[in-house]
Amino acid sequence: MQICLTHYVKPTMRPNAAPESDTLVAVDERFVDNALDTVATFVRAMGDHAFPMDSDDRERFNQACEQWARHVLNGSPPPLEPGVVGPAPDKRAWAPLRRFFRRRRATEEKWVKGRLNDFKTVLWEVVDGLRAIARDGRSAEETIQRSLADVEAALDTGSIDQVRAALGGAVTTINVALEEQRNQLDQEITTLGARLAEMRDDLAVVQAQARLDPLTQLHNRGAFDDSLRRYIDLADLSHQPLSLLMVDIDHFKRGNDERGHPVGDLVIQKVAGSLVRSFPRKHDFVARYGGEEFAVILFDTAPGDAARLAERLLTRVRNLDLSEVGWRITCSVGVAGLERGEDGASLVQRSDAALYIAKRDGRNRVREAPATR
Repeated sequence: MQICLTHYVKPTMRPNAAPESDTLVAVDERFVDNALDTVATFVRAMGDHAFPMDSDDRERFNQACEQWARHVLNGSPPPLEPGVVGPAPDKRAWAPLRRFFRRRRATEEKWVKGRLNDFKTVLWEVVDGLRAIARDGRSAEETIQRSLADVEAALDTGSIDQVRAALGGAVTTINVALEEQRNQLDQEITTLGARLAEMRDDLAVVQAQARLDPLTQLHNRGAFDDSLRRYIDLADLSHQPLSLLMVDIDHFKRGNDERGHPVGDLVIQKVAGSLVRSFPRKHDFVARYGGEEFAVILFDTAPGDAARLAERLLTRVRNLDLSEVGWRITCSVGVAGLERGEDGASLVQRSDAALYIAKRDGRNRVREAPATR
């Protein structure tokens, strides 16, 4: 069977001449063969190197890719969904092929995000375990800190093998450092070892899904409360700074009452987008705290640096284009840095107090909570 690809070439118009119809030009047959071979090679490569979401899925996807490759090369029937009419014998089902790969990429993206969530969840549990051990064995705290730093460095590389090696090394180091206290720490170490073994066996299991606010797609209040506790634990163990920003849209209630709730929802979504763009690091945690108020956790960030980043957020919010609803938006920000031994409730209270000062001083500004210790 011979397949001919064609394209249209617009002819040159002569002065005062009537327009001519488009001229159909045949593409060289070798070009067609090379193009089809390239597409088939790409399709087969996608099947050969598919993400291992599970063995059955990978095998089915590989077989489907092989069927698509044969369809591209010689016109054999493609693996179409039930009810979809196949192309004529001398045609190719390009549109269904594109849909097939788009859906696959979306599925793989969701799977990869699930694995990353699992990574983060397990790391937090490791941190919780190390913190419990450190409380009961202060003499081993320095060794535990080094092990935790190794785990964090491995996680930053994105390499599963390095994370596995670092976690295994952390367990070994802790066992050696706490050998004399083994009897009283048996329960904690056994629990931690079992959790790490579970991670090594199956990192693909998604153990927790982030809770999202439906309007902004940011983390909601519940997710914020849980994460703040974990961030404080990690800051305690690693002796790294932690800052909390409380952000509030200025005069929101008045504007919302005057213009209506749909406009108010649009404003909240716009400010949420500005927050995400202003704090893009993977450790930055942005949440909708409630109503028109937001919270941002900045790990490894001192309060002074957090205040400078907050000024950048103010500029971004002031520059939002909301001319269609006639509302010029500003926001106020309170910043507080975690102090040694401080809990989440106290940190939120101090950051909220700084936010109140920013509003009292005229709004559209950043205020930093003073140190108390």
